[in-house]
Amino acid sequence: MARLVEHLTAWLSNEDPRDRRRHRRYAADAPIVVEVGDRCYECRFTNVSDGGALLMPPLDAPIGTIVRLSHKDLPATAEAEIVGVDERGTRLKFDSEVAGAVITTWLIIMSAGEPEAPTR
Repeated sequence: MARLVEHLTAWLSNEDPRDRRRHRRYAADAPIVVEVGDRCYECRFTNVSDGGALLMPPLDAPIGTIVRLSHKDLPATAEAEIVGVDERGTRLKFDSEVAGAVITTWLIIMSAGEPEAPTR
């Protein structure tokens, strides 16, 4: 519960203006179904923030592709844009910060995510 309070407080205050990332990242290890067109892929979140997420495995889809994320425990689906794909995974940008905040909060509760160290 403390992580949830910390996450919501950081989201509301947008703390640490020196951090070049707008959103705090959390390590995650949770399944998610990713719909790309008429195909569905079983993926896993490896990190998440209110702005986006990193999924494994890397998807064979071009940058700019809009995907739909779903899970049986999420109350709704969310859309995101593929902004990068490499050996580390598929990077997504959520279509809204609200959708990102819902997914991040759900993942924090589900996997007790720890804040991830900033990467350069």
